[in-house]
Amino acid sequence: MSIDWTINLGHILTIVGLVSGGLVFVLTVRSDVNSIKATEGGVQRRLDAVEGDLRKITDVLVEIARQDERLNAHAARILSLEEAAHSHEHP
Repeated sequence: MSIDWTINLGHILTIVGLVSGGLVFVLTVRSDVNSIKATEGGVQRRLDAVEGDLRKITDVLVEIARQDERLNAHAARILSLEEAAHSHEHP
């Protein structure tokens, strides 16, 4: 059995095609990885901004709850004063 060591144009084209396909694959994967990293950074910045907004909303809700309690306390005082005034009017 003998091996034919001759190289023809088909062999060269096959090798060039395989090498160029491999390079395209590597460059595409590298580009995709860089794109994912860039997107991840953008997502992290947006997440940080949302967390900041949630903190602000939480602060506003706490302040609203405090004001509601103050209003309830004032309403109770007014009611108490009105009841006291009515009790003095009708002994």
